[in-house]
Amino acid sequence: MAFYHKDCAVQFHGDTKPIGKSTIKDTRARLLKSVELEPLGVRIIGNVAVTHYYYKGIGQYHNYVGRATRTWMKQNGKWQIIGGMNSDCKRLPPCLWP
Repeated sequence: MAFYHKDCAVQFHGDTKPIGKSTIKDTRARLLKSVELEPLGVRIIGNVAVTHYYYKGIGQYHNYVGRATRTWMKQNGKWQIIGGMNSDCKRLPPCLWP
């Protein structure tokens, strides 16, 4: 959880609105067993980076395949997520997982 900034806002697929770090810690982190990432792109501008990737996750109750975007900020020498959004691959356009 250290890679999430204390003031982050992230919306996972299935969420109706963005959630903060305390909600992620209470719900999401304990439901995910493993995840595989396929990087699609990274753009760094100063102390901000945007990452795009496909993911396959194995959860406690469900398995997930989707795409995600994360916005990172480098502060005090470390990168942390300040925002992001996931979507599943059931929606168009389809994920082109290799």
